Amino acid sequence: LQPGSVLHSDDWGAYRNITAHAPNVSSHRVVVHKDYFVDPVTGVNTQEIESTWARVKRMVKSKKGIPTADLQSHLDEVMWRQWRGEKCPFDNMVLLISRYYRNTTI
Repeated sequence: LQPGSVLHSDDWGAYRNITAHAPNVSSHRVVVHKDYFVDPVTGVNTQEIESTWARVKRMVKSKKGIPTADLQSHLDEVMWRQWRGEKCPFDNMVLLISRYYRNTTI
């Protein structure tokens, strides 16, 4: 977590004192799922992270497991695809490379 991070979670008991274990968290906002999925006052929700974890679980299952040493690179790929779009990942990668190396020659 980056310094000043704002943590959103549900009201599971294990999260109650999480800021004591995460010094970079500036605030902890909670949504109580038994009342609503999105807090009507603050807008706090956990829908995006729950969706992301579902995507990660599907990816791990499709690969029939992932060695612990490779987990971070697979998580990076899931996040990259989420931010850049699932369709045409190769085209997106080439586009990003071309932007980064725009003024270079081989």
